[in-house]
Amino acid sequence: MGPIKGARGRSWRLWGRSWGLWGRALLLTSPIFAAKPTVGTGHFRRLLRFTAGFEDFARINAHHPRRILFPKLADNYLKHTCLYCFTKIDVLVEDTEWHSFFYCPCTARPRELFLQACPSFYSIFFPESPPPGMVVSMAKIFHEARFNRYLTNELARFVAGIHACRREVFTSLSKRGPLNPLRVALERVALPDQSD
Repeated sequence: MGPIKGARGRSWRLWGRSWGLWGRALLLTSPIFAAKPTVGTGHFRRLLRFTAGFEDFARINAHHPRRILFPKLADNYLKHTCLYCFTKIDVLVEDTEWHSFFYCPCTARPRELFLQACPSFYSIFFPESPPPGMVVSMAKIFHEARFNRYLTNELARFVAGIHACRREVFTSLSKRGPLNPLRVALERVALPDQSD
């Protein structure tokens, strides 16, 4: 079978090779955020990285950068855990974008600032009935932000605040020493036997 010629043939080969290439081609035709933001470039880049899933979350990196100092983080029960919740409130919670966006106590201050700037989203963060899901709730916020410059700017500030809070916490948890809160928490935890 010979090569397919013409415009339809090129797009078919593009689709047939890789879904990633096809997805990138679609992104070139429609911007993620249609309204041009007026917030700083660093904040907007941080928002794009957060949206794309490239930020430092254990859901993605399984604490690889921290395993040199804390080898116990390689354990299956801990490698995707939010370190702030683990050390401060002694709870094992998966470290995801959604957790930091909606629930993590570490990011409470940026969340409060975002809700003060955009009070219409209060019902999404604190619903009266069980929410449809964190992903759906976050998707509603990002969908509205696509065409609203003010909301895009506030969302970028919120995500930059999340990043700053997490960086500050991880810096304090990565320090060496016997009284390091993460080291103390790791010594305190009794992990289940994984010899099965």
